[in-house]
Amino acid sequence: CTTEVDDGVAWEDGVLYVHVADPVRMLTLDSPIITEAVARTRTVYLPGQRGKFHMLPRELSEGPGSLQREGTSCALTIAMRLDDEGSLTWWEMFPSVVAPRDFLSYEASTQALPNEPALQAMMDIARRRMVKRKAAGALDLNRQEYTWKGARPQAIDSVNTPTRRLIEETMILANEAVAREGMRKGLALPYRAQAAPAVGVRPDMSPSEQYDTVLPHLRAATVSSFPAPHAGLGLEAYVQVTSPLRRAADLLVHFQLHAVFLGQPPPFSAAKMDAVLD
Repeated sequence: CTTEVDDGVAWEDGVLYVHVADPVRMLTLDSPIITEAVARTRTVYLPGQRGKFHMLPRELSEGPGSLQREGTSCALTIAMRLDDEGSLTWWEMFPSVVAPRDFLSYEASTQALPNEPALQAMMDIARRRMVKRKAAGALDLNRQEYTWKGARPQAIDSVNTPTRRLIEETMILANEAVAREGMRKGLALPYRAQAAPAVGVRPDMSPSEQYDTVLPHLRAATVSSFPAPHAGLGLEAYVQVTSPLRRAADLLVHFQLHAVFLGQPPPFSAAKMDAVLD
């Protein structure tokens, strides 16, 4: 099981909550830890589950910077409401302290799905979001993955479970909410953008067909302080914020948001953000 817990979800009274680990509450922007994290850019995972090179010190990313299985943890909470078509109608984000109720694997949460109304409600949101994004041209590249056991490939069962798609969609949704908040406030964030591929996605295309037909024509995503559409996700704007233990750009978003929470000038202007991203 993972030892660095970036995020969790909750559902209450028609509101979807995404709770993201918030290690910047324990650090300053001029900390050597942040300087080194930005230089490393991200955690690097070695193939075959042979380990990883951490972006943040393990004592932080697996300790108080992570969402903890017991007790309370610092979090950045993103609360959202959606309409029947899966569009965001309201969002709010704020620093919080959370106490997780359950830590479930994809397999365990899928088994619990029929008896958990909250999971069912979030699953419904995930389905609506998938339909909405696909209608906007989003790609669905969620194919079966394999690991090697000796000379034979073995399917990884957890890849295509319903609750894995639930988490994927709710994280994309939270990232969209932060992007829209950044646009509303004129905040310099590392917006990810992607131009539409030369070959379009047909509604009847399977993930395998999209891999073979569309993926070769897909342009690389770009990152800058200027918001622009992300065709691959079917979104007008997108920012990654939900993996601050593994991606340095997510840490920068947290610093920008905390300045807003405190009523202070954000530490990064557009020019400074672009300089760091370059």
